Amino acid sequence: MATYEKKGTPRSFWYTPLGVLGVFVLMIILAQAAYGMYRKDREAVYAKNLSEEKYQELTIKKQELSKELAKLDTEEGIDQAVRDRFDVAREGEGVVVIVDDSSEEKLDKENMLGSTSKFIGFFKHLFDGKE
Repeated sequence: MATYEKKGTPRSFWYTPLGVLGVFVLMIILAQAAYGMYRKDREAVYAKNLSEEKYQELTIKKQELSKELAKLDTEEGIDQAVRDRFDVAREGEGVVVIVDDSSEEKLDKENMLGSTSKFIGFFKHLFDGKE
């Protein structure tokens, strides 16, 4: 029994309030470190997923560009590229250019204006002399 009543043994320090507080503080520090590692792991997984998606997009784009390049290696592909970029035609072919009709826009604007401006517009057009 004398051994249990002895003061100053190393084991008795951990049972004091100061020892318990020390262990509690140590546990808090370790928990914060573990949570920090967890957050870094989540960020790394998120960045990895983003990188994989970007890689997939770039792979698809590379395949599309390879197909376009293969088309440009042929005579028909070069001809089509020139036609698309410069709106040209071969001899004997015609080029059709479609232009938006702006007269409808003018009519809409005139309809929005009051009858007074229509009356003034009539006289301006009458005496303008342009036909």
